[in-house]
Amino acid sequence: MLRLIRHYSVKIGKPLVSPEQIRTLLATPTWSPAELLSSGESQRASSIDDKTVDRLLQLSGLEAKKEDYPKMIRILKEQVRFIDQLHAVEISEVSEPLHTGKRLTLKDIDEQISQQKQDPAKGEPDGSWDPMKLTKLSKHGNYVVREGLLKDE
Repeated sequence: MLRLIRHYSVKIGKPLVSPEQIRTLLATPTWSPAELLSSGESQRASSIDDKTVDRLLQLSGLEAKKEDYPKMIRILKEQVRFIDQLHAVEISEVSEPLHTGKRLTLKDIDEQISQQKQDPAKGEPDGSWDPMKLTKLSKHGNYVVREGLLKDE
C-alpha cells in the first residue's frame, strides 16, 4: 500500500457544534452551479465564436453541423465563465501548495512499493495474510484462472 497521504487544514468560518446548526447551514443555499455558469461577463468567454468552434473541432477530430454551433458556443461560454469563477476564488489562506510540483514516475512508484512494509499499527503484522494460501490453484506465485467447464486435473 502506498503511503502518500498529505494532510491540509484550512480554516473556513466558525465550527459547527450542534446538529441543528448543520441542518440550518445545509438548508440555506448560498450559491448554485447555475449561478456560477451564467453569472458575470468574461472577456475570454465573449471571444468564443464560430471560428473558435471550428478550431476546436479540427483539433479534436470531431465534426458538427453549422446549425449546432450556437448551442456549442453557448455551452463553451458557460464553461469558460465557470473556470473564470474558479480562478477568482481567493486561496491566500492555503498555507501549502496542493501538489509538490514533482511528477510521479513509474520508477518512483516501483521504489515506494518495494520499500513498503506491513504496519502493525494498522493491524498488518508480518506474515499475517498471504493471499496465495487462499487459492487451490497457483503457479509461481500467481493465481491460476480457469474458465469454462474444465475438469479438475
